Amino acid sequence: MSHDPNLAIWDQVKLTDQAFTKPFDAKAKGFSGTSINPTYMTHKATKLFGPIGIGWGVDVIDERYVNGSKIDEHSNVIIHVIKVELWYWYYPPRVRVRPGETVEKVRGSITHYGSTPFVTARKANNTVYPFTDAEAQKKSFTDATGKALSMLGFSADVYTGLYDNPEYKEEAKNKIALQNADDKDEELANQRREYIAWRERTIKLLETAASINELNILYKTALAKMTRKEDASGITRISEFRDNRESELRNKNGS
Repeated sequence: MSHDPNLAIWDQVKLTDQAFTKPFDAKAKGFSGTSINPTYMTHKATKLFGPIGIGWGVDVIDERYVNGSKIDEHSNVIIHVIKVELWYWYYPPRVRVRPGETVEKVRGSITHYGSTPFVTARKANNTVYPFTDAEAQKKSFTDATGKALSMLGFSADVYTGLYDNPEYKEEAKNKIALQNADDKDEELANQRREYIAWRERTIKLLETAASINELNILYKTALAKMTRKEDASGITRISEFRDNRESELRNKNGS
């Protein structure tokens, strides 16, 4: 948590529960990534702002159909494009309240776009024909809503690429488990035990590294995790074991 009032919303919604994500690989479009369950995003917004339609909501400002490339001499690809305004009510964290005073909520809003292919080309038996997606409008609305929420920081760890790092995903999983735990002290103790066990396994791996290259890779990975954990004593320990093992390997190799 940064304690920066400008990030008050962002810090509350940036973590993503892996249970509500899944990887996708859109080879035809040339990209891959992580998709987030839209109902999960709606739940997070409702938890922060209140019931949809009261504490927050999404209004359609405009929608249109845009012609794309030719499918055949009679039809084109058609893209459905939607423009929405996401609005919400929120207590501003900057306000200082004197005894007996009340704070009024402020209204925020974000405009964003979503799009979905409405008519596309399909191929069967060497024949190309137009296909209409009856769900296109709903998909565009979901797309625009997710993009607008991301501007507030919702699931920022996914959109900033942190989910590409397995170490980060493990830490995010632990943070979510702690948030959802009935007994937070017990959950924290369990995570601490798991971390200590990992640290000891890592030290043994450093002690038995077969080459300096392997040693450096192990050390770099462990150092990154310990730095995120702010484990100063652990960093000191693995640095000592790394230095000792490096000396052993150099002496063994006569270098």
